[in-house]
Amino acid sequence: MPIELRQYADMVNSALAVVATKSGVALNLEPGSVVRAVLEAALLQDLYLQVLLLQVQEAGRASTATGEDLDSYFRDFDFSRLPATYGVGQATFSRATANGSSPTVPVGASLQSNASAVVYSVVADPFNPAFDASLAGYPIAPDGTSVTATIQAAEPGTGSHVVAGILTVLTSSIPGLDEVVNHDSISNAKDAETDTAYRARFVQFLNSLSKATAGAIDAAVEKVQQGLSWVKLENRTPDGSSRPGFFAVVAEDGSGSLPSTTLEAITTAVEAVRPFTVGFGVFAPERVEIDVSMTAILERTAEGPRVREAIRNAISRYLSGLGIGRTVYASRIVQLALDATTEVIAVEHVSLNGSARDVVIGPTQIARPGQIVIG
Repeated sequence: MPIELRQYADMVNSALAVVATKSGVALNLEPGSVVRAVLEAALLQDLYLQVLLLQVQEAGRASTATGEDLDSYFRDFDFSRLPATYGVGQATFSRATANGSSPTVPVGASLQSNASAVVYSVVADPFNPAFDASLAGYPIAPDGTSVTATIQAAEPGTGSHVVAGILTVLTSSIPGLDEVVNHDSISNAKDAETDTAYRARFVQFLNSLSKATAGAIDAAVEKVQQGLSWVKLENRTPDGSSRPGFFAVVAEDGSGSLPSTTLEAITTAVEAVRPFTVGFGVFAPERVEIDVSMTAILERTAEGPRVREAIRNAISRYLSGLGIGRTVYASRIVQLALDATTEVIAVEHVSLNGSARDVVIGPTQIARPGQIVIG
């Protein structure tokens, strides 16, 4: 029940009235008198106790507790707040000319912005075709001048978000390489789960207990980490084959793939809520690379390379942000090109994977940018 709150002035007036009627003698209760000073001092302690009671009431209820108090409340249910996640993106390491050597960008190499405010490092990525596990890095071909490596922020949270072209300082010595740059913005990190989201997820968690339902599976996947998206396939496998008594979870973390550690964590979480005798599997989506080509007609005064780079970045961001099963529409690509800058008059000869038609993405597939050529 709510605590009945009283204002300090009301408390003082009530106390004075009681003393005046119960004392049996005439007392000086004017401001500054001894009796009144004693009453006011005592009532200040009551006011302080009232504040403490409010704090205890607030901290003791999930609907009003915040921060560490809310964490402590949910900790009794072994229900943890989802932590902040790291920004992950791509950076292109290059050299001026191909000279027959094959320098490797090693895992762990670091780069940062000019202001040194944001630091990223190269990470292993088996889904990146340029990654060579035997070399623990990303080698440049002897006849090539650049390689695109996967990078991850040094610190979690949205403070690591960067716009395109800001990570240009190599802080690790890599013989044979001259430059580095992120051609696309990186904005997929998340701060720690908010109190509001934490409470909402707790309700779903309670509703899923002792139930082997679709909602229970969703709650299990959701607690693994922030930024996951997934689809559930009932009585069939990801390749579309019928398999009664089996369900599949196809999940990704925003990168278009699913690291092995995350796959294992989802598998463990789903295993805890699946019904007995029912089989399941957790899978990464099938990546469908979208090659885009078009001719951009620009204003006569436009700086061609800069405008074409802006178009490439806009299309790449769009494709990188598509979720599982999202079809790529040619008309959307055209719109992105036209909206990239006011210096674009029109686009023509638009092609997606060699065709002018939309690219239909299956329910267990995910589109990601391939080669983007702007003529």
